[in-house]
Amino acid sequence: QPEAAEEWYRKALAGGEGSAAAHLKLAEVLRLQGKFDAAIVEVREALKIAPQSAVAHTDLALILRQQGKDEEGIAEYREAIRLDRDWADAHNGLAVALAGQGQTEQAAAEFREIIRIDPDSTIGYYNLATALANLDRDVEAAEALRHVIRIYPDHYNARFNLGELFRLEGKFDESAKQFREYVGAKSSGPTGQQHGLSGAEHLPLDECAG
Repeated sequence: QPEAAEEWYRKALAGGEGSAAAHLKLAEVLRLQGKFDAAIVEVREALKIAPQSAVAHTDLALILRQQGKDEEGIAEYREAIRLDRDWADAHNGLAVALAGQGQTEQAAAEFREIIRIDPDSTIGYYNLATALANLDRDVEAAEALRHVIRIYPDHYNARFNLGELFRLEGKFDESAKQFREYVGAKSSGPTGQQHGLSGAEHLPLDECAG
């Protein structure tokens, strides 16, 4: 339970466990309860201890975005990337924020950075497919979805969206095949969704790449 976790972390911090990680854990518990101001206080405490922490800047960015402070959140994501160019969570969060502002080309570039960092990232490929589809670049979007399915064949969101792209292109046999695979993957359980973009914002895009 979040309340119990909050109490545990507060006791740990009061007892001398003053690490940046402990403050960030408490911040996450507070964020999940919607206690955004209190969560920001804890992240800033973590940054006093570890000012070069890309993780802390990324966590702060997400909280600020959830408060509706998009520009401040974007600045924090950029700072996280400056500190660690290979921190995929920051690239994903920045991309989702940019997409929300209609900067879809820039968002696609950030999703490609995720794929550079991790060539087997289903989050990266799925979010990239969404961005490309929103740019009416359906052929490239379909290719990105194929990569998702290659990595994770039971990703039913990817199956469904690939089927939709084929249908729009008039490729009805290929579309029907993907829809059949979609039904089979979805009936097998929720894991396909978890590997897709279904979280905070994951076309929907998922800001919590995790």
